[in-house]
Amino acid sequence: MLKLKGIAEFAFDCKTATLTMEAGATLRESDVLEALKKDGFTGESFSASAPPPIAIVEASVELLARGARFDAATCRTVAEQLAAALPMTSDWQVGADGRARGRFTATPPAPAALEALLLDALAKPRSAPPAADGATGGATGTAPAAAPAPAPAAAPLEWRLVRSSAQLLEWPASVARANVTLAAPLAPSSWPALRTALASLEQIVAWSPGGDGATLVVWTKEPCANLATRLAGALAPLAITVARVDS
Repeated sequence: MLKLKGIAEFAFDCKTATLTMEAGATLRESDVLEALKKDGFTGESFSASAPPPIAIVEASVELLARGARFDAATCRTVAEQLAAALPMTSDWQVGADGRARGRFTATPPAPAALEALLLDALAKPRSAPPAADGATGGATGTAPAAAPAPAPAAAPLEWRLVRSSAQLLEWPASVARANVTLAAPLAPSSWPALRTALASLEQIVAWSPGGDGATLVVWTKEPCANLATRLAGALAPLAITVARVDS
C-alpha cells in the first residue's frame, strides 16, 4: 500500500487498513482496491475522513516604547522573532492591531499549558536593533569626501506578549490565506465596522489588518474563487473598496 503515491503512513488492525495521506495528496478508491487485489486481498469498503484540523495559537503583542506602532516593518520583525522563539510553530502573522497568529507544526500543548509555554519561551521582553544602512567603500585615487553627520540612532524595537491573551484554536486543514489590497488606507477607527462586516461572511475564519493600513490578511475555511466579489459586497456599505485579492 505504501507504494501508492501520496501515502504517508499505513496501519492495519484486524480487517481495517488506515491510510494517512501526505499534505495536499488525494487517493482514488479504484487505486486502493487495485493495490489490494495485486497483494491478494479483496477490499469490501472504502471511506474517507476529514483531515485533522490545524492547531493555531493566537495572542496579543504589546509594544513597549511610547508611541510605537505596528507598521509593516514592526509586524514583520515580531513575526520573525516569534517563529525563532517557538520552533514548534511556523507561519506567524502579526497585524496592525497587535494580534499574532502562528501554526503549530508539532503536537500543541493542552490549552491550560499554552500560556506557560509562551511565557517560558518569551519570559523577557524581546528586542531587535533597528535596521542599519549598509556602507560600501574602496580605494580610489581621490581624497574621500567628508562624511555626513550621522542621524540619531533609532530606538530598538521592544515588545512582549500580553499575559492571558493566548488561546489555542482549531482551523480546518483546508484553510486558505488571501492578501487583500484596499483602494485607500484605513484608520484604526474603521476596524470595528470592518470586523462586523467580515463576520457576516461565513467563509472567513479570521482576518488581520496589515501594517501599512491599506492591506488585509484574510483566512477562509477553504480556497474561495469568488472571495473578491464577496468582500466587495460586504465592504461596499462602509465605502471601502477592494482593489485586489491575491490567494
